[in-house]
Amino acid sequence: MPTPVLSSPLAYGTQPPSHPAPTLPPDGYWNLDQIFTGSSFNAYSKNGRAYLLFEAQAALKQKSHYKAPVDGKVGQGTHKAIVSFQSANGLQPNGQLDSPTVAALGLSGMDDKSDWSAPARKRSSRSSGGGQSSDGDDDEPNWWRTNVADPFKRAFRR
Repeated sequence: MPTPVLSSPLAYGTQPPSHPAPTLPPDGYWNLDQIFTGSSFNAYSKNGRAYLLFEAQAALKQKSHYKAPVDGKVGQGTHKAIVSFQSANGLQPNGQLDSPTVAALGLSGMDDKSDWSAPARKRSSRSSGGGQSSDGDDDEPNWWRTNVADPFKRAFRR
């Protein structure tokens, strides 16, 4: 006669309860008006929400969940990073910056920055047509060429 198996959540071979699958937004990510639904940050100005999103992206990047540039703009990369962070921290993986997620990121005390605007991104040397970016302080491509690419080419010339 087979041994009866207990049906408690602690029984061998059972999974711990998980959060139900969230409803995905039609575009694959929440827009700036939707991403803060269910939190007090939803009442912030558009610039204030973008600033909070910028800070959330920076925190997610620091925690290795976000790989794209920190820009304060919504997108699939941001959505995936938020879901990844929420899942890793036992939060509802809904892709939104709700109150528990913002708290877990350490951003609960952020003020509304209605006058904030995203920092200008540096243009790469390839897009500016010269050896430097438009603001003149990005010499990394020249360093790469001088110290890595050119010596590599010289070493492997026939």
